Amino acid sequence: MKVDIALLLTVLLGFSSAIAQTEQKQANATIRTLVHQGDKAEKVKSTDFVQVQTADGWQNAEQGMAIVEGQSIKTEQSGNFALEYDKDYSNAHIFVGENTQVKTEVNPGEGRWRTILLEVGEIYVKVKGFFAAKSRLFNSVVGMTEFYMRIDASGQEGFVYVVKGKVTVINEQGRLALYAGQAARITLSLAPVLTAPSAAHVQHITTWAQQMQKLSNPWWQFYKSPWFYVPAGVVGGYTFYKVIIDRPDSHNPLPGPPDPPQRSE
Repeated sequence: MKVDIALLLTVLLGFSSAIAQTEQKQANATIRTLVHQGDKAEKVKSTDFVQVQTADGWQNAEQGMAIVEGQSIKTEQSGNFALEYDKDYSNAHIFVGENTQVKTEVNPGEGRWRTILLEVGEIYVKVKGFFAAKSRLFNSVVGMTEFYMRIDASGQEGFVYVVKGKVTVINEQGRLALYAGQAARITLSLAPVLTAPSAAHVQHITTWAQQMQKLSNPWWQFYKSPWFYVPAGVVGGYTFYKVIIDRPDSHNPLPGPPDPPQRSE
């Protein structure tokens, strides 16, 4: 039987390309932690307070669920979750607040840079590689940093606060470089401007981020403020340090998001 080599090669190349595209969409991110903010903050394995968009519609999120490129995730009131990119070279960890919707993407033309689109609500991003967080109002290009980002319910106003490192906020009207402790306000059709965040807003951001970080970590961890500790001392050549048992009921519930700070005059 005569075999058309060119046709065979075309089929094999097409099959390999399909496999490569499928693999590219695997393990883009993982839902590491689901948190229900009720009378107390508690970790859950599955919840309807966090939902993932699939080919069959919106489905309840589960701890450990893999998220692929182009998938959207939304939270209702009392729903929080941690999204993890630790197997990717961006090494990003994203805490997503209540009444929020995000979408995972790949930044076009930037190789393996990962991007998250914030439609509405609030996120806290910790990045050890390179990452881009964007909205309909602006893009935030970051690397080796921690920052908070919020889009209000109208989708016409945004807020960015940098905790560590540097974040560059860009839209069609301009760009603004922010460093640790600085914040920007972005309004539809206007360039980003520096703003002074209120003490209450900064407290909300740091409290929530610390809470989500602790709930996303194992129970046993080293920590400066002990809930339970072993007194420091040396026994048989080994030093014992303070150790905390981290439990969900040791944290206060997340308060509702504060109003965006007013622009400084």
